Order: sequence, then C-alpha cells, then structure tokens
Amino acid sequence: MKKAALYFLSLLVTFSILYYIFQTISFNDVLDLIIQADKRWVVIFILFSLSMSICGTWRYLLLLSISGYSTSKLSMFLVVLVRNLCSDLLPARIGTLVYVFLINSRLGVPAPAALTSFGYAFAFDFVAIAPMIILAAFFSIGSTEFSPLIFLIIGVILLTIMGAFIWYLPKLTKLTIPTRLGKISKFLEKIQSEIESVSKANIFGQVLLLSFGVRVFKYLGLWALLLALLTPRGYQLSELPFHTMFLGMCVAEMSASLPISGIAGIGTYQGAWITVFSLLGFPLDLAKTTSVSHHLVTQAWGYSIGLVSLLILLTPFSKVEAANFGYRKPMLVKFIGLLIAVGTLTYLLLPREEKISEYKGVVNKPSFCADSCLVVFDSRRGETFGIYKLTEGGVEKIVDLPDRHEMFPDLNAESVVYASAKGAGRYAESDIRLVNLKTGEDSLVANNGTFPSFLDDGRIIFERNRKEIVDNKGKVIFPTEDFPDWNGFEIVKPRAFGSKLAFTSDRGGRWHVWVIDLDLKTSEKISDGCQPEFLSENEIVFINNKKSKSGSGIFKADLLTKEISVVHDLDGEFGHEYFPFPLNGGVIFSATNEDDHSHEEGKYQLFFVSKDGKLERITDDNAGSRWARTW
Repeated sequence: MKKAALYFLSLLVTFSILYYIFQTISFNDVLDLIIQADKRWVVIFILFSLSMSICGTWRYLLLLSISGYSTSKLSMFLVVLVRNLCSDLLPARIGTLVYVFLINSRLGVPAPAALTSFGYAFAFDFVAIAPMIILAAFFSIGSTEFSPLIFLIIGVILLTIMGAFIWYLPKLTKLTIPTRLGKISKFLEKIQSEIESVSKANIFGQVLLLSFGVRVFKYLGLWALLLALLTPRGYQLSELPFHTMFLGMCVAEMSASLPISGIAGIGTYQGAWITVFSLLGFPLDLAKTTSVSHHLVTQAWGYSIGLVSLLILLTPFSKVEAANFGYRKPMLVKFIGLLIAVGTLTYLLLPREEKISEYKGVVNKPSFCADSCLVVFDSRRGETFGIYKLTEGGVEKIVDLPDRHEMFPDLNAESVVYASAKGAGRYAESDIRLVNLKTGEDSLVANNGTFPSFLDDGRIIFERNRKEIVDNKGKVIFPTEDFPDWNGFEIVKPRAFGSKLAFTSDRGGRWHVWVIDLDLKTSEKISDGCQPEFLSENEIVFINNKKSKSGSGIFKADLLTKEISVVHDLDGEFGHEYFPFPLNGGVIFSATNEDDHSHEEGKYQLFFVSKDGKLERITDDNAGSRWARTW
C-alpha cells in the first residue's frame, strides 16, 4: 500500500506540473527551441557528457583495482553508460544499482567488490559536488535575484556529513555487521573487508579528483546545452554565468532524486527548474519551455547511448571476465591529458563572432534619391546592429544601443519603427519600438514582435512568434478563424497592401512566398522564395535562391497573370542579392558574395537598380548594410 501510494503521488506530481507548464506554452514551443539550438554548443554538450563517463569509468576501475580486479576499459565504459541511463530513468536514482548487477553478471566481478566500488563512488559524488555548491554560492554573493546563503549552508553540511561518512565507513560497517545470520554475515564481512582495503590503499585523492571530473563535466555539459538552447534567442554568455546556472541545474537534478520524482524525473525536475530559473530572472514561459526542452534532450541523449551500450553488453560475445590482478595507475597524468584534449576541442568548437573592421565610408547622397527621399537601413557599424540613415555627408545614426540589436526598420514621414532584439539571430527575443525622427523620442510599441511595417492608416503590423501577424493595438490580423488551415505554419516578414498580405512561410516547403486576401479570404502560393514586397496591388518582388545565378536573385511576380520574371540577378562578387524594397519604379536592395550571405555577419552593401536595369552602388564600407527602406 505504501508503494502504491508513493507511485500515485509521483504520477500526481508529474501530471500536475506538466498541466501547469502547458497551460501557457505548447509542445511546438518546446520542439522549436530544440530545433533552433546552436549545433556547436550541442556538440560541446556531447563532448562534456562523454568526458564525464570516461572519468566515471576510470574511477570504478581504480576502486576495483584495490580488490585485485581489472576488466576491459571499453566494457566498463559501456557499463557506466547503462548506469547513467538507469539512473535517469528510475525514481530516487535507484537505477544506479544496475552497475552492481552488470559488473557482477557480465564482467565477473564478485558482488562484495562491486558493491564496495559502487558505494564509494556514490559517496564521493556528494563530496565532490559540495565544494562546487559552496564556490557557486560564494560567487553569487550580492545577487539581486536570490540569497546564496542557503546554498552555502547546504554545501558545508553536505561536505561535512559525507566526508565524515567516508572517513569512518570502515568502523561503521564493522560495528553494524550482525554475527548470527550465517551466510549473510559472511557476505557482509567480505564487504567490510573490501571497504577496509580501499580505506587503507591511499587512493582517496585520486578518487576525489575523478569525482570532481564526473561532476564538473556533467554540469559543464548541462550548461553548454542551455547555451545551445538560449543563444539563438539572443542570450549572451555574460547573461548565463556558469556559477549561477549551475545552482539552478543542481536544484533540478537533486529534485529528480526524490522518491516522488516519477519516471525519468519528469515533474519534480520541471517544477524545481521553473522555480529556480524564474528566481534567476528568466521570463516564466521561457523557464517553462527550457525545463522541458533541456530535460528532453539530455534524456534522449542518455537513453540513446545507454540502450546501444546495453545491447552490446547483453550479446553473448561481449562478456569479459575480470582479471585477478590490480589496475592501479596514477590518474593525475591521465586526467590532465583528458582536460587538455577536451579543452582544445572545446576551444575549436566555440562559436566565434567575426569582428567587423571599421567601415571605410559611404558614397554621398545617391542621385536617385534627390532632396525628397529618405533612406534608412540597419547596419552593424558598432558592436551590434543599429538603425542609420543616408545623408549628404554620408551616414547618420538614428539609434544604436550597445546592448541591443536594432533591426528591420520601416518609416513614414515622422517616425521609424524597428525591432529591438537581444540578439541578431532569427529566434532572439524582440520588441517593437518607435523613434520620432525630429525629436529623437523613442517609445515601446509592443512586446514580443519583429519585422514591423506601417500601414496606410498609421497602424503598425508585425510578426509574433513566427506564427501570426499582429497590429500595434494587439489585434491578430492573420491567421484568423477565416483561415483555420494556417495554424501551425510559420508566418514570417509580413507586408501589406490594402486587403492583401504577403509573407514567407514553410507551408509547402521552406521557403515559399504566399499572398493572402483578407477580404476575399483566399490563400495563394506564389513561388518558392522569401521576403516579398509589394510593387503595387498586383505585383510583388521577392528573393529566390533556386532559380538564381549565384546565391540568390530578385524576382517579380504578377499576381494576375502568375508570370514570374527576373528583376536583378548577377553573378560574381555581389551575386547574392537580398532585402529588396521598391523605389521610383526600381528596387533598392543589399548584396554580397555567395559565401558571405549570413544575415547576421554578411558584409552586405546597398545598391539600387532602376526600372531600365541601370545599377548604382550606394554604400562602400565593411559594416553590413541591410533592410533599406525609403520615404
């Protein structure tokens, strides 16, 4: 009855927390976060995870060597991977005991030696993590989000109790062995003998070193995975310091060790994660999303390599008998070698932001613009993107803050509307802001939006979550109940002309240009491509990279005749044309070479192609000038 009640309580906690999580987020949000993850940080996570298992393998081999047993390093590595799988899968970490079963049944290590190595490794895990908690809490002193005092106390208590436990373990086992239980007493005496041998072997320093390796690599891996999920959202390393994130992840991991944690720790893990990361300043919905996505990736990775390892170990030819001789080797040299190898690979894998050299200048006021024309664009002339305008003297800044990316401007006679984002990536958190061109007054229009544009009636529309088009009054313009078949598809970079909307979508494949008529309630796929702009009610220009000569080109579509024609498509140094906008019968656009077309880092230059095909270069710099808009 007690077991049944515990299982019921575990399930109740799991479903209650999951219900709370998915009240405000969807599983698609979780999947989007995973799909958008920075692949370089994911590889670093895998590297740290494997390094953790290598340290765990060395630790078990070292402890078994005191009992006089040595076995295949590869077999022990596979056992550790299976142990990690079962540890995550079963409540209260009882799955770790599979290690004892496997090395006894598959590797031939006697049960007393197996249990002794398991027990010491388990205890040293707690000893190793205690100083990490203390250091992380120490570096968090002065934090405005939470008080580190509780973590300092936990770390000190944990270090004291577990350190004393290891030190006095031989005496404790000798005092507690019953003398009148026959075979059980003899078995316990063998365990006590193994424990005493380990305590006298003078290897605690090496075991502690490898235990630090296990713990440090584990939490560095979890941190790298968190960075993989959040850097595409615009979060920087400085916003996700290891010592602070470690405390949050440590609480979530420890919660999964509770008896009510449920299968794979689902429920208590998410609840602890949401609580701690909300205290650390994360938006609630992001804390919810990362609590699921981060756990989902770690479990999928652990289960995958654990199941493969288990299948190998269970094959008849994989059984390896433990040799009856010692394995003892100094671990310091091997551990340092592992640190050097992992450190080198991590350095090579780390994402690097290309430094943009100082721009050379800009051609004076372009001839096609004359006195009545204003051109604004975004450019990475500083550390981040900012909004600039062309003047007779060159380029003048409108807004460029060092800690934000101001991008994707649109303008009318008085103001420039733009997206203010935490990062330059497509999934970075972003708000819509408006700056008055005369007074310089800057104000917030809406949260959680990007790619804004003015309508003829003065309203502003923008894209939100790549799923819908919203106006500055909070009204959803598209998709509405008249277009139910559009739910779930991405809707990107919207532009409007009368009752028509043009945007890029993954409906029909990545990417396609679509035009929607809100009055007629029609949807029409125009072509593969992206970034449409209206030339007139029945004509659009857009980008296509499948029919172009080099990188991409600018094409035009007649919405009545369905005819598609080339507007501008060159090969060579500036053969990758992008970001088109109609002007005086022609198109102003940005271009770079085919190998330098990253939206965030590409050295785009501004050009103008007239209606008769005459090409004029506007900028001549190294700053990356994009998204030109005119009034």
